[in-house]
Amino acid sequence: MKGAIGEKVSETEYAQKFYQSEEYKKIQDYRKEVNEFKSDLREHVDNSHNPVVQVANSAVDKIVNNSACAEAIIAMKRYDPDFDLEELSDEAMEIF
Repeated sequence: MKGAIGEKVSETEYAQKFYQSEEYKKIQDYRKEVNEFKSDLREHVDNSHNPVVQVANSAVDKIVNNSACAEAIIAMKRYDPDFDLEELSDEAMEIF
């Protein structure tokens, strides 16, 4: 439904004028710059040799990529607002 509405709006005269305006071109340029910045930042973070950046990047990747893990962490934080994943990891390492 969203796509159909978007198509109808895009076909209007006002939308066509907007797509041809300087403002729209500026928005497109800005979006391109933002995407390039994000790509460059991701590349710098991935290639960083800084141990703090590597650990933070690894933690973010684990949480984002493991949706079941992310859901579990969210549930744990709801149960215990002071829950800290790193602290849990440290405690687990002490046991073994």
